[in-house]
Parts: sequence; C-alpha cells; structure tokens
Amino acid sequence: MKCLVIGIDGADHRVLKRFKLRFIEGYINKNVSLDLNEDVWSRGWAKIVTGKAGSQTGGFYAKPRLDGSHLTTSAFSMDNYKDVDCKPLWEKLNKANYTTGFMNVPTTGPATKVNGFMVAGAGGGSDNDGKDSVPKEACYPSDLAEYLNEMEYTLDVRFSRIVGDISHHDFLMQLIAMQEKQTECFIDLINAKELDFGFIALTSLVRAQNIYMKHIDNMNIDREYTSESVEDYLQQLYVSFDGCLERIINAASAEHVILASDHGQSSQRFTSNINIWLTENGFSKTKSKKINGPINFIKKVTPSIIRKLIARNSTSLKDYLSPVNLDWDATDAFSLRYIPGIYLNDNSRFLGRKTDQELLEISERIINKFNQSDLNKKYGMMAEKYRATKTGAKHERLLPDIWIHHSEDIFPAAAGEKSIQENPNYKYIDDLSSVTHDMYAGSKGVKPFVVCSDSLKEHCGTIEEDDLTAVNSLILKSFGLIK
Repeated sequence: MKCLVIGIDGADHRVLKRFKLRFIEGYINKNVSLDLNEDVWSRGWAKIVTGKAGSQTGGFYAKPRLDGSHLTTSAFSMDNYKDVDCKPLWEKLNKANYTTGFMNVPTTGPATKVNGFMVAGAGGGSDNDGKDSVPKEACYPSDLAEYLNEMEYTLDVRFSRIVGDISHHDFLMQLIAMQEKQTECFIDLINAKELDFGFIALTSLVRAQNIYMKHIDNMNIDREYTSESVEDYLQQLYVSFDGCLERIINAASAEHVILASDHGQSSQRFTSNINIWLTENGFSKTKSKKINGPINFIKKVTPSIIRKLIARNSTSLKDYLSPVNLDWDATDAFSLRYIPGIYLNDNSRFLGRKTDQELLEISERIINKFNQSDLNKKYGMMAEKYRATKTGAKHERLLPDIWIHHSEDIFPAAAGEKSIQENPNYKYIDDLSSVTHDMYAGSKGVKPFVVCSDSLKEHCGTIEEDDLTAVNSLILKSFGLIK
C-alpha cells in the first residue's frame, strides 16, 4: 500500500496522554506531528476528503435550512460531493488509476462506485447512525454487506440510540467490540486485494469522551484505578484502541501513514446563548409565550427509554425544532445552536423586514457593543465581521454574518437562561440513566490530532494550509498528484 490514513474521531493528544498507550506514544515520538487548527463548526472529515473549506462544500455540523424559516439541518452526505468543484479523494485517486479502500469515514453514505471498496460511515445526519446491521446501500460492492453482517460488524454505537438502560461496563464494552470488529474487517478487506490507498475511521473514543469528559480530565497515567470503575473501563477502551492502531499499521505495511482526527476534544464546561445577550442589548425580542414550552414539558415527563425510541426512529429533533424563542418581526439578529456566530435577520434568507443597509449598520453596532462587554471579555469571547469576508464562496449564504470567537470549553447551545452558564452535565457520571444526549460533558476541540510517518516529513514542510485541508494535500502529495 502506498498510503494509509487512520481517522480517529475526536482524538486529542491532551486526552491520549492520560492513558497508558505503548504503541501510539511511541509512534508520536518517532514521527511528525502537524500543528493545525479547526473552527469546530466545519466537518473535519469533509475537509480531509475534499481539501476544501465548509464555505465551499456546505460541510457544517449545523446550518440554516435557507427555506425562509430560522431552522437548521445537520444533513450532509455523498450527494454534497457530487459538485464538480468538490471532487473527493476516491475520484481523484481512481482517476489516476490508484485503487482505494474506504471504511467508516463519516459523510460517505450512501456508498458510491469506486475502484476498490467502500463501507460508508455514519454521521452527517446519516440514517445509519446507531444501526446494528449494515444495509447494502452502505457498501460498494453491495455484497460486502453480507460479509460484514456475518462478521457482526457494527456501523456505530451512539449512546442516544441505545434503547433501555445500560451500565458503564456494557456501554464501554460495546465501543471496544465495535473498534475491534472494524479493525478485523478492514484488515480482511485490504488483505483480500492489493490497494494503493486505505482509509479507515474509528469513532469509538469520541463516543466515550463526550460523556465521560469529567472523569478523563481527572485521570492520571501514573494512577491505578479500582477494578470495574468507570476509569478502569475507559483504560480498557484506550488500550484496545492502541492495539487496533498497531494491527492496522502492521497489516497495511504502507509506505506512508497518516493518523488524523476530524477535530480535537474539549471539556464542555460552559454553554452560551448569544440570543440572551442580543435581547438584553435591544437587537432581538422574545415572544411573550415560549413556543417550545410544551416540548420542554414533554421532554421532562417522558421516560428516557421512550425518548431514545423516538430518536432512533426519526430525524434528529434539533433539525426541526428551533430552540430560539424570538419575535421574528421585531428581531434584527439571532444565533443558532452549534454555530459560533450571529445571523442578521435579512430578507433574502430569513424573510426579515430590515434593508441590507440598515442591517449593515446594526452589524457594526453589535460587534462594537459585544466586544465592549465585560462578561464577554471575561470568557474570552470576541465578535468580528465574517460573512462579508467570504464573498464568492459557494455556500456563503450559510455563513453567519458575525463570527464569535470563544474558548473551546464553551459550547454555543443557543439555549439557557443566561448568555453564558456553567454546563450542569460536566460532572462525574454515577448512573448512565441521567445522560440525555451524546455530547453531554464534552465537545469538539480546536486542535486536531495529526501525526504523519517520517516518510512524509519533506512533504509536511511544504504544506501551506493550517487546517485539516492539509491532510488532503498530504495524501495527494504522497501520490505525486500535486507538488
């Protein structure tokens, strides 16, 4: 194999170093690490696959629907890669007569025809999230599904899709089983035919990190933990993962190897609701009655098992229900969940009533006032003009007009009674029955984990990008397709 990429969802060296990982620590020390940055709104996998920013692909974790409403969608799939200016890795490599094997890379479903094989990953609003069996449309060739199901391959394990109560042990052992089986199947497939390029993504670590981040923050590599404790189970997960990396790298015997995460990992210590600040400062107005009051009541009185059943069989609720309780006729600007920015309530996207000139003046007032706020300064939050700096981008209409810089331990939830509040879910988890969603105590970090084999050292010195599009460039450089 010419080049092997192992994607590690949510990998962050600050987390990895808390565990006793013989192989990966040795690998880091012997090879080349890249210092990259991510905005954590863009989909890192899409950047690696295309080499293009989210403003060009539309690859964002949440984005406005642009249907006149103020709702968002998390949908992103293979269809988005069909854009003529957005050719993914498999097309570029296959066109150059290189064979490729892709397994479990998020946002690659449904699987497309390639010279090699493809097993689509979940994510991007995929219908495959949390499914136990592999459908034919997730595979190319389609008969791979039969093999994978015989092998008891698991597409993904998401806590929110598990029906019924589950213990710490059983949840973390499911994650171990998933990564072990994905590793076994990937090795089988790359051994079955000679490939020039292989790309597997493992998502097990981030599923645990986002729930157990408080535990992980307080773990110490030199400490022994009680058997059958959460920390003991986490150590088992990471040791198993370390072994998976070693087996894949040894089996592939690739000339070049890249380990890459789609983002780093942070503790979610705070959440922000910029709509509160906008309302307090006269840029928006709340409705007299909360439209989502009944929804919140239903959520409180509905047992978690019923809520998980609903989540398992329907598109994510957050895609359809806006948490924003605003009087749109009297609102000039607003924020949305997951997006670190402020949108102007313009007419072309949101059917707002103000002219573009009026909104331009309002934008300048928002930025000036936001940056003068003592509270925002305290939490390292700063506003700057954004959408106007991206004119000409294919998906410029998706972009917030104002970008909000904030520390990575603040999640833009667009919910809560204060503009910034402590996250009550950042805590030690005694019982998983209290956990209500996947990104509970952790969230995405701005420093992705990227380590390249020493054979790529010369190419690393020529990389101009400072984000994950650099990984796409490195792959193409390793094949001599770009200089």
